[in-house]
Amino acid sequence: MATGALSTQVAIASFLGGTLLLLMYFYFKENIYLYLVGALYLIITTLINLVFLLNLLHKAFSYKNHQQYYFVKIGIVITNIPIAFLYSQIVLSHIPFN
Repeated sequence: MATGALSTQVAIASFLGGTLLLLMYFYFKENIYLYLVGALYLIITTLINLVFLLNLLHKAFSYKNHQQYYFVKIGIVITNIPIAFLYSQIVLSHIPFN
């Protein structure tokens, strides 16, 4: 069950990191380095969360007696998807394309 607890911590850390980057974006307007850091952060956290998601799916179907526990953890991990999409749309809608 350690995977489930760790996946929750990773999901929360991903959310908090993304929220911090979004707040920094609003404070430091049009900072090209922040765009790059945000894009790299999105790619890296997507890959990390995907690994945890796949692991949780494997465990959910391997350990039928703990399936509900793993599905709750899967729900926590995939909650970051619409949040990351929303944050990305907010930033992309403000990028000045010349």
